[in-house]
Amino acid sequence: MHLLSLRGKPIIVQWLLMIGFSVPIISILEYFHLPAGFLLGSMIAAIIIATHEGSPKVPQTPFYWAQGLIGCLIALSINEAFLRSMLLNLPLFIFSVLFVLFASTCLGYLLGKLNILNPTTAIWGSSPGAASALILLSANYGADPRIVALMQYLRVALVAGTASLVTHSFMDISAEAVVSVDWFPPVDWKNLSATLLFVFVSVTIGKFVRAPSAPLMLPLFGGIALQELGWLTIVLPPWLLVIAYVLVGWRIGLSFTRAILNYALKVFPSILLAIVSLIIICGLYGAFLSYMTGIDMLTAYLATSPGGADTIAIIAASSNVDIAFIMAMQTSRFFIVLLIGPWLAKVTSQLINNRAEKTT
Repeated sequence: MHLLSLRGKPIIVQWLLMIGFSVPIISILEYFHLPAGFLLGSMIAAIIIATHEGSPKVPQTPFYWAQGLIGCLIALSINEAFLRSMLLNLPLFIFSVLFVLFASTCLGYLLGKLNILNPTTAIWGSSPGAASALILLSANYGADPRIVALMQYLRVALVAGTASLVTHSFMDISAEAVVSVDWFPPVDWKNLSATLLFVFVSVTIGKFVRAPSAPLMLPLFGGIALQELGWLTIVLPPWLLVIAYVLVGWRIGLSFTRAILNYALKVFPSILLAIVSLIIICGLYGAFLSYMTGIDMLTAYLATSPGGADTIAIIAASSNVDIAFIMAMQTSRFFIVLLIGPWLAKVTSQLINNRAEKTT
């Protein structure tokens, strides 16, 4: 095992290994036309490095820029069609978001009730979406941020992989074969420069705001406003988005350190079962939503998937789906989780603790 450890190896060697793993894995995923191949491939490569005691880090500033670019990508889909979708489906959005939140809270409740995890940790770890924000907040509410990180990032990885495979199964393979991506199309350098400047300013402001979600949300809402006012034309060439996807994938993958995995080894099967159960529940609800409303199955599935908004945005952008509906649903849940998540975790963990005291 010592021979497989990267501990003490030069950082440059570790980075080269991670890049070396990323290229073939991404190539295989792209060869089979799996959506979000760059995100998933870089994530898998980073997990390999991290679990072999590698210590490369994606610097915070480039990661924020990547989030900002993805925020702009979401902003491109949030236009009149998005707002119309949100207004026309507002009761449906509210019910769907609350359903997913209720399902995740019930699973967290069970993990705490069965003494598999600390109740507070179980609730925070089970909450869907806003992974980085929830991890940062969890320690302030008595949760173990290591287990919360494991649960959140494992769910993000499983949701990304599952959503990618499901999306692939719904795509027309014969059509895919003739579709080629022009990775280096002609670029409007003036508008690209304006887009990059906007991302830079938004991320810089986000650092002063100190809100965990600011690097994603400021470019998202700022981009929507500036586009509607006609002051900004967002330009995101494919090669630029690839850089953002890879940075996000590496950042997520590198969170799976051996220390976290070893710490959670005993409870890992239960955590995995809870996450898979949540994915299945959300998938079944997506099927029900599709049946009741006539929304295509893939759009309904991605809209209800309990993953991060940025991950789902990357997958949805490479698929023939109603991205406005998907991002409206995902963004709505993101806000609701941030608004009521801390209160819900506190109330549920107190309920578990009170019942445990009565039985002793």
